[in-house]
Formats: sequence, C-alpha cells, structure tokens
Amino acid sequence: TTPLEIAICLCQFFAFVSVSKSGYGLVTKSGWFKLKRVQRLMHMRASSSSDGGKNATSATFTVGANVLAIGLSFFWLVCNSLHITQTNWVGGLQALIHALTVMEIGLAPLLYYMLKDGAAHLVRSASILQFRDNFTKALDGKKKNSAEQLLGYETYCWIREGGWSPFWEKPATSPRAGKKTQMEESAGLDREIKQVRAFVEGLTHGDRRTTSVKAIVAEAKGACEDGRLDELSVETRWHGYFEYIYFVLNFIAFYGYMLGILTYYFDDDYLAETYTGSLRLGYNNASADWGGNFAGDAMWTVEPVFILSTPMLLGWAKPKKVAAGKTKIE
Repeated sequence: TTPLEIAICLCQFFAFVSVSKSGYGLVTKSGWFKLKRVQRLMHMRASSSSDGGKNATSATFTVGANVLAIGLSFFWLVCNSLHITQTNWVGGLQALIHALTVMEIGLAPLLYYMLKDGAAHLVRSASILQFRDNFTKALDGKKKNSAEQLLGYETYCWIREGGWSPFWEKPATSPRAGKKTQMEESAGLDREIKQVRAFVEGLTHGDRRTTSVKAIVAEAKGACEDGRLDELSVETRWHGYFEYIYFVLNFIAFYGYMLGILTYYFDDDYLAETYTGSLRLGYNNASADWGGNFAGDAMWTVEPVFILSTPMLLGWAKPKKVAAGKTKIE
C-alpha cells in the first residue's frame, strides 16, 4: 500500500462516516420523524403549507435513503484502497462490485434531483426580483389588497428579516409524540399562526400611524430597499449553478464507476461488437476499468473540496454595496 493509496483511503473513510451519518439523519430526523410531525400538525389544522411541508419531507426521506446507501458502500472502497478486497475477508472483489452497483443505483435519482433543484433555484432567483418590484409597488400604492395577494409561504419568508423558519421545518427527534409533545406542538402551531397573521394584517390592513404597524411596514420595505432581496436572489442563483456543477462531477463519477461494473461482468470479446461495448469509448476492458475508477475517485475527491469552498464563493458573488445605500447586482 502506497502513501497515495493511504491518503485516498482516509478520504474514503471520512466519506463513509460523514455520508452515512448525513443519510441516516435525512432518513430519520429530517425525514420519517419530521414527516410524522407534519402529519400530526395536518390533523390539528389543515393548510396548504403543511401539505407542502409533507411533500418536501417525503422528498428528503427519498434523498436520505439514497445518500445512506452510497455512504455505507464507501466501506468497500476503503477496503479496496487497502487491497483487502483482494482477499475474501469482506466478500472479495465481487462484494466491491456489488457495492459499486448499489452506489450507482443510489446516485441515479440524486442526479435527477441535482438537475431539478438547479433549475428550481434559477427560477426562484428570477421570481425574487420580480416579487421585489411588484411588492414595492404594492406597498407604495393605495390598494393594500394587492400586497396581500403577493404574500405566500415562500414570499413571506423572503420579506422577514433573518428569514422565517417555523418549528415544523426543523428536524424532529422522534417519530412518536406523547401528550406533552402534542400539546407543545399545538401551542407552537397556534403561536406561529398568530405571529404570521399579526404581521400580514398589520402590513395590509393596519393603521400605519401606530408604532407596531410602522415597524412591520419598515421591515417589509427594508427587504426591498436595503438589498436583502437582491442578495437573496444572487445567492439563490449561485446555488442553482452549484447544483449543476455537482451534477457534472457526480455524472462523471457515475459513468466512471459504471465502466468498472461493465468490465467486470463482460469480457473484451463479448463487448467488442456491441452497443454496450461502445460505452468504453474505444478502450479495452483494462483501460476502461482503470480510467473509469480514476475518474470516479478524482470527481469524488474534487467535490468535497468544492463543497467546502462554496461559502467563500458565495461571499464573492454577493451584491456589493455602493453609494446611496443601493446595491449593485453581479
């Protein structure tokens, strides 16, 4: 075992632990546990926002299950870097191929979600700027109902300073809830509804001469005028770009590891005259296997570094403050 292989092994072991832990958290606390809480809240009071939360939580559960499968499969990549798979201790080479197959199956839907989320972020970025313009006109106009019509679950989050994160959006600690927990959730739901109702009614129908309504209007106008929505739009757009970059990196890894599986099950003579063999891009089995594994390892080494650098990239991409309190959109 060379020093390079040991370094790769350490990176893969970190991925095994971190990805498995992340997947388990998505499946349990942010998935199944959270879904059960949303269902309880829907029984307490039916609302479209709860229904949307249920759909989002179901998607989180699906993503978490795939992430967990990928994370656990990293164990055999660790063993392969240490040449343990050349023995029969952990199932040998066949177990490694099965692990890669599980990773491919788990990665396929995640690639779809990367494209879907990337497009959704770009659409949301444009929607934020459109909402900013329409909401500014509504607040300055005499028709207060027009501002009320623009407010929804997502747009309400946009205009609140610091955002709005109700308690049901946070991970849950257990799928079950005793009487005490249900009472706390019911009280929390009522509290959230009262706060939202007070803010919206104050903004759309309140007497703007009162101190409380002035504060509400100032917060809403501030979101449009102090650059908060501009900054959110830029940040959202770049998150969309990042999703597409993640897709490219993971698709290359997906294709590379797929070649390893392909060359394990089929020999050169069988693949020579088949359409399936063309997936090797003109290489023989040995070259395709080596190149595919190298591409997969390289992409899954670059991706964590890129993920860790995204906060710095977002800092560079945010709008720069210019004179007169305005913002410059980049």
